[in-house]
Amino acid sequence: MEAVKDLERDSLCFLVRRCCEIKGAVVAQDELESGWRAVLNLGHTIAHALEKVLGYGEIRHGEAVAVGLVAEAVMGVQMGVCAPSVVERLRDLLENFGLPVSMPMVSSEDLVAAVNSDKKLRRGKLLLPVPICVGEVKLLSVEPSSMGGAAIAAVI
Repeated sequence: MEAVKDLERDSLCFLVRRCCEIKGAVVAQDELESGWRAVLNLGHTIAHALEKVLGYGEIRHGEAVAVGLVAEAVMGVQMGVCAPSVVERLRDLLENFGLPVSMPMVSSEDLVAAVNSDKKLRRGKLLLPVPICVGEVKLLSVEPSSMGGAAIAAVI
């Protein structure tokens, strides 16, 4: 982690190469985007909604994704598929890199409305990737309305 934070070339090259290998393996398993490729959207559902609510350019995309990662992991805990320890480990990792891990002040209703307008919405549902443990993700079919209220409020 320190080598990446210090921008050490070998560490960065390894990290970028490994990320490309993982993404390539996911895409190879789902070339026609029939489902599994949605794991690459981890953190992005909430991130895109947050960017829309705040106004594009008000938060960097990577910062919005960091917040989205934590929010979606918290939702996973609420849905009973993610251990709270995963959320804490994720928060610690992101904070160590100086990334935000909590929602800025936004309305949960506005956030849910933005999720409801997500281009990945199919028949009223999203394939939401949720971490279930370190290195493992589960795709859940979720109605955005079920993400409202307590779920969104818990991460704001």
